[in-house]
Amino acid sequence: DEYGEIIGASTIVRDITESKKAEDKIRRLAEEWDNTFNSISDFIYILDKESRIIRANKSFADLLKVKPEGIIGKKCYEVLHKTDKPWPNCPHQQTVLDHTSHTETVEDHMVGAPLLVTTSPIFDEKGEFFGSVHIAKDISELRRREEQLKKAKEETEVRARELQKANDDIRVLYKEVEDKNRQLNKLDQLKSDFVSMASHELRTPLAIIKEGVSLVLDKITGAINNEQEKTLKSVFVNIDRLARLLNDLLDMSKI
Repeated sequence: DEYGEIIGASTIVRDITESKKAEDKIRRLAEEWDNTFNSISDFIYILDKESRIIRANKSFADLLKVKPEGIIGKKCYEVLHKTDKPWPNCPHQQTVLDHTSHTETVEDHMVGAPLLVTTSPIFDEKGEFFGSVHIAKDISELRRREEQLKKAKEETEVRARELQKANDDIRVLYKEVEDKNRQLNKLDQLKSDFVSMASHELRTPLAIIKEGVSLVLDKITGAINNEQEKTLKSVFVNIDRLARLLNDLLDMSKI
């Protein structure tokens, strides 16, 4: 009242059912987002513009063999590379400078695996640059397959060169065989020509010999005794035999 004494109370009752539902929905969505964030196999972490880790998923923490909350607030290069300054060509540093996305391959024995890192800028509600989201992928298997492909390619190239050399050797041998065949054909022709010529040349004196023996057998040149006639008939038969052999040689030469 006017004397400052409490004379009653004013009570306002508000139905907060919808508010509670909204809070529950937000909480569920946050839990779902956390579950999704932590179930991604790629290494995801969020940095502010000072390179401090403000969020990290389970895969990234497992890579470092720590719990996610154990690296929050620490500089990424201290945690990842065990250094007191950013990694050379750090994609986050480039994003800090130009506020755009960058992708780099990071290979550091302290990390334990080659990583393909992509950074994307984050802006607050006022459009001011806040930090970046890192998505890092372990490319060890990719590198292993690349090495296998490289090795297979090198082996294929070696075999291709060996095959090429073998083909070249075969072509040389084939040419040598062709040359030998030409020589053999030439020699064969010479042989055939010789046989043909010899056969023709032998037929003429053989015919004269046969005719001479025939004259003696027919006793045109004079009388002969039985023993002489028997001998000359044997000669005559063998002259015919030799003539047949010459004819066979001529036929074979033609064939």
